[in-house]
Amino acid sequence: MPPRTFTPETFYASLCLFVALLITFVIPSVLTSAVTNGKSTVVQVVAVCGLLVAALTSAALAAFLLWSSRSARDRLRPHLSMLREPLALIGVRWCAGTSRRRWWYLAAALIVVLVYTFVRASAPVLRMLVEYFPTSEPGAQQQAWEAREAVYQLPFPGHITGVTMTANVIVEELIFRAPVIAASTIALRRLRRPGVVVPRWERAPLVAAVICVWAGISVYGFASGHEQFSALNFATTFLDGIVWGALAIWTRSLLPGVVGHSVNNVLAGGW
Repeated sequence: MPPRTFTPETFYASLCLFVALLITFVIPSVLTSAVTNGKSTVVQVVAVCGLLVAALTSAALAAFLLWSSRSARDRLRPHLSMLREPLALIGVRWCAGTSRRRWWYLAAALIVVLVYTFVRASAPVLRMLVEYFPTSEPGAQQQAWEAREAVYQLPFPGHITGVTMTANVIVEELIFRAPVIAASTIALRRLRRPGVVVPRWERAPLVAAVICVWAGISVYGFASGHEQFSALNFATTFLDGIVWGALAIWTRSLLPGVVGHSVNNVLAGGW
């Protein structure tokens, strides 16, 4: 399939699917919170069903936007493959690239992210970081640890720590990595239009926009979201944003970030 620019309908459909995925993966946290606060089973069921309805409605709107954008002659019965392109725009795919190179790119990205995560968690690197950043735990960090310990003691269905951990990782990766993937994908589509020589005055702003989104959202935004826990947490997540954001741009997939984020949380204490 030759490179092409995205249509407005594809972009808006991606936004709808982005919202649908966020809502879906927030459900385990909402359910855990409901059980923690002693909400009744009816409240839990209503909350989960309401969120599912909202997620399905958003996904249906995405499908309708794509279906209605086609001409009457080319309009087919709606099917799930219609969502492949808008999902790819927010990084919900294995990896970008040709079929021959795709798996090599993905394997290399996963090796890089795993090696980086284990090296960063190693004692020498941590000692070096501790020399420059204080490790004192403020009230927010202590409250977070107490809340996590309380979750371990919850009855079913609140005791879904692994599911909640994974869902929280995916939510954060969607928020902090999906915009970088979308920006880089749109920029590459603009730069690689078949038969078009893109002038330098257009290339520079596109590259600058991707770098700004990467630095602003994936790096600083991700790190500032952890700043209340400690300066060391800010520094480590800042480094994570650089590496995971770069891999997101290279593979245009959320998978390397999800894997690295999950392994990092397990090494940091199973959350």
